Amino acid sequence: STPPTLNDIYDGNAPNPVGHSQKRPVRLPAWVLMMICSIVVLAASSRGGSKTGAEKWVIALGSLSLILSLFAIVAYLIPNMRIAFMGELAEAALSLFLLVCWIAGLPIIMAPTRFLAVAPSNNGLNYVLNANLYFFSWAAFLCIVFISFSLVVETISGAQEAVSSMTPKLLKWYMLVITSLVVMASAAQFQQSQNCTNVKSITCSSNKFAISLGVIGFVAASLIVALISYMGALSIYIETGVALFLFIMYTAGVGVITFDYGSGVTIGNLYFSTWAGFIITIFLLVECYQGVAEAQTIHGNGTENGAKHSTNGGDIAVESIEEEDDYI
Repeated sequence: STPPTLNDIYDGNAPNPVGHSQKRPVRLPAWVLMMICSIVVLAASSRGGSKTGAEKWVIALGSLSLILSLFAIVAYLIPNMRIAFMGELAEAALSLFLLVCWIAGLPIIMAPTRFLAVAPSNNGLNYVLNANLYFFSWAAFLCIVFISFSLVVETISGAQEAVSSMTPKLLKWYMLVITSLVVMASAAQFQQSQNCTNVKSITCSSNKFAISLGVIGFVAASLIVALISYMGALSIYIETGVALFLFIMYTAGVGVITFDYGSGVTIGNLYFSTWAGFIITIFLLVECYQGVAEAQTIHGNGTENGAKHSTNGGDIAVESIEEEDDYI
């Protein structure tokens, strides 16, 4: 028989053995992008000269990521392999392994003291030393996160319903949890690389605020997510109060961290995550305000209806009393 084309695979028309259901290869583009990112990471880290232990680790991570993502692509394109791989234990194990590798490798790549993607400068700030390694390492990490999350939703019972029932606002709270975690981790790395524990400067003071911002944002957003997930709903007024507080904090953070002598004034994780947190809090605050307005509208309509009902009841009572007076 004629081998299936790529369009056949996407349309679900590729032949499958009897007993197997057709599945769309939704993760194939992510695996392709993962392969491309791995190639760039590998090329960006393969500079001449002797290699440090961290550089060898990055080369090993890029090579491993390239080989496994290429294997996944081949498995998707060959019908018999696709049946045994796509959405099965093999793909889940492969993605989980790569996810663990990138979780372990990304902090090493981003550590300023390693002089890989980021490095400390003489003026006490960190800067992006290797742009390709910096951006494509993040891209590879996000690819494997997407692949793993997609597999969880597809294979675990109830996960798809939980994701489909997730509101856009709750998703933004999750994003703020992750963003605040990046702010906290990036500021902690800066604290270590610039020895801010023993040095007093405007930059180190702004970095201490960045650590506090990351901790407060992570704890507050995590509490909101936990309460909504556990209770199923949360008072819109409490949610609005927390969103307003975090918006004020991130507004101050943008000014203190990313301007003048702030620790995140140069392009890097702290810069991007601080601005991302600020933007997310704006969207959260707007959505919470809309929720408060809707709640007040509903409450106002209910009060108005109740008042009309009470007035009608009062008219009846008055009429009854007047009739009794006339009778007397």
